[in-house]
Amino acid sequence: MTNIAIYNHHWATMGGGEVSAGILAETLSKNHHITLLGPTPPNTRLFKTRLNIDISDCTFRQVENDFEASRVSEEFDFFINHSFSSKAQNHSPHGTYIVMFPGNPSRIRSRIKSAVYLPLWKSCQLLGTVSSYFRDIDQKIRLQTTNLQWTRSYQRFLSISDFSSIWTEKLWNQSSELLYPPPSRQVCPGEKKPFILSVGRFFDSKTTHSKQQIEMIKAFRILSQKDGLPDWRLVLAGGCSPNETSYLETVRAAASGLPVEILPNVSGDDLADLLASSSIYWHATGFKQNENKPALFEHFGISIVEAMTAGSVPIVFGAGGPLEIVRHGVDGFHWGTPDELIEKTQLLVNDTNLRTRLSNNAIKRATLFGKNQYEEKVQSLFSFEQERI
Repeated sequence: MTNIAIYNHHWATMGGGEVSAGILAETLSKNHHITLLGPTPPNTRLFKTRLNIDISDCTFRQVENDFEASRVSEEFDFFINHSFSSKAQNHSPHGTYIVMFPGNPSRIRSRIKSAVYLPLWKSCQLLGTVSSYFRDIDQKIRLQTTNLQWTRSYQRFLSISDFSSIWTEKLWNQSSELLYPPPSRQVCPGEKKPFILSVGRFFDSKTTHSKQQIEMIKAFRILSQKDGLPDWRLVLAGGCSPNETSYLETVRAAASGLPVEILPNVSGDDLADLLASSSIYWHATGFKQNENKPALFEHFGISIVEAMTAGSVPIVFGAGGPLEIVRHGVDGFHWGTPDELIEKTQLLVNDTNLRTRLSNNAIKRATLFGKNQYEEKVQSLFSFEQERI
């Protein structure tokens, strides 16, 4: 049985990247021995109950950072790097890098580290006192420097969207093959109720590509003050880590006085019920972000596909990966300004026939990003590599 390592530095967050990595691990564990690498082990119970992903057949091995992941990679037949902005080098016979989004190779911090540690390393070489500790430092320097030599250690790059693929070519000078991550659950449409749903982790926009819950609340406040939106509510659901509770409270405060439900760390069953009964799905990642910082946009949008499988009509910010999922006016809408978001939402609220037609189209569209297609492609990709071992 082939030994495959899957490296992810953020298993504990259980965000979209970890959903993608978890589904990959689940798929490959059917025919291979899978070791998950990272600083903290994934919670297999929560992966199953909250994300509907079974990684119980996988083993876990702790590695604290890119350097340690690089060092242990040589022990495996395959090394799959599925960690956002990682620069870990591959030393296995077959290395695959799954690109959520390529990190910018230019880092001031990297230059500082090189300026501090590199002279020390060279001095130790001259004195003949190079210890394993300084060998480790040397490897860290190689990982952190601004060049892209580490990319040459991989035999293949797989991007989760055309958006990521284009930027992988621009930033890393690497071509990549497309591998859309599937939704982890297939939710059948239920009895639709008058509410708008948005699913995404609660975290501050100052740190990464925020799901923009506060901006959606602002738009909903305007909607709720207009005629023609009786009995409708907004539901915001998603994971929230302990260090983001202050942001969660900010979201709660912004929703004060509105028919808005804030549901952090909702269970998988409850989320499935929400998806099944929601009529409209909002997605706002990328709004108010600088176009020169593409990493802050949505790289794909698994939650959008999940909503579409349940027949919830998506209205998504028109940039990044969501543009590849939702066809404007066919199975949902794109928006670029809050006024457009409000306009398209009112249109769907007031036109039941349009909402039904787009809902049916969304269900059909979502099948193109299904788990069956994904599993077939993954098995073919890695069986091809297995023949070369």
